[in-house]
Amino acid sequence: MNKAKEIIKIIDFIYVHDDETGFKELHRRVIYDQTGETGETYYNKRWHEFPQINSYYPDPSPGEFIDGVKAEEIMKIIDKEEK
Repeated sequence: MNKAKEIIKIIDFIYVHDDETGFKELHRRVIYDQTGETGETYYNKRWHEFPQINSYYPDPSPGEFIDGVKAEEIMKIIDKEEK
C-alpha cells in the first residue's frame, strides 16, 4: 500500500498579484518525505504541482515573499473569488 506524501517542511510562500486587474497567484516551496523539494501553486481549494517555482528565485518579482499567516488569508480570498 502506498503511503501519502508527507510534508517535511514548508520553505516559503510567494504571493504574485496585480491589484489593478485583480490577478492573484499563491505559490510555495515544500519538502516532501518521498519526493524532496518541489514547487506548488494554490487553486481549486488545494495545492497543485508548480515546477516553474524556481523562476521566482532568488528575486520573487513580480511577487513578494510572505509568511504562513498571510498565505492563509490569501487562500481564503482565492477560494471566495473562485466560487
